[in-house]
Amino acid sequence: MAKEKLPPDVASLRKAVARFTEQPDRGTALVAAAWLDDALETRIRSALRPDKRVADDIFRGPLGTFSARIKLAYLFDLIEPTARKDLDTIRAIRNQFAHTRDDLRFSSATVRDRCQKLHGAEACRLGGWTLRSPRQKFVVTAYFLAEYLMSLTEPRERHALLEHADSYGTWIRRTVKSTALGLLAKQVRTL
Repeated sequence: MAKEKLPPDVASLRKAVARFTEQPDRGTALVAAAWLDDALETRIRSALRPDKRVADDIFRGPLGTFSARIKLAYLFDLIEPTARKDLDTIRAIRNQFAHTRDDLRFSSATVRDRCQKLHGAEACRLGGWTLRSPRQKFVVTAYFLAEYLMSLTEPRERHALLEHADSYGTWIRRTVKSTALGLLAKQVRTL
């Protein structure tokens, strides 16, 4: 039986940062992006109906990619546009590292240029913390993005109507009793 994957949490992330920053550039990019992917999945799951079986099916299927999760989270307003841009940039950097046989580094022109675009690094600069290397910009942005996603991950409140066994039927019954539908009722009786 497969061990259940636990959702990421801030304490584990803080411990993991030391491990993934000690790795070569490729390992840092892949592990940091994996943390973000897990945090994003947890963020999306927190906004869904608590049906693990159905959620597992969609996360193995149509939401099985980091790209699809980023798009869905953005479209459902679970993340803001700047977070989406940083997630897409980190995903692109991860893909570069994952799909090349070359000795790619954060200092390589294409990776360096992408790291320059990270909003998280710019926000750090504006806050008084200058990050000099592309690797620093990547790691710090990935860390803050993961912590940001985890901070948004709280179980949603369910609408009181959904707590009923047949909330749809209850809604229909309430609506049918409504005086606002009196005219429609008259029309239906004449049919």
